[in-house]
Amino acid sequence: MRELAEKAERTAEIHRVLANPRRLRILWALKHRELSVGELADAIGASLQCTSQHLRLMREHGMVGSRREGQTIYYHIEGTARQVDLDWLDSRSDSRDHGVSPPSSRDKDKGDLS
Repeated sequence: MRELAEKAERTAEIHRVLANPRRLRILWALKHRELSVGELADAIGASLQCTSQHLRLMREHGMVGSRREGQTIYYHIEGTARQVDLDWLDSRSDSRDHGVSPPSSRDKDKGDLS
């Protein structure tokens, strides 16, 4: 019984993190490729500081990972967030437009130093 209670608590915590629309938009933006914090901030319409705070919380909960390339840190979906069915969530929303358009391949070459 204790194991079930612990599992329920972990699941509830993941849902609390995902309950924020900006964090969901971050996941949608990262669905197909990794992005820098600057690219994510632009994609979700938030400041760098706000986006960084969301990423910190998501990293603490094992939802995103990062890698450094020079001065730029790129984020990607990891761990618990891989288990989130973004397509299912997308199909349940009123609109498929989350304000996050898929980045074009040329965006990767911009040299963002965020």
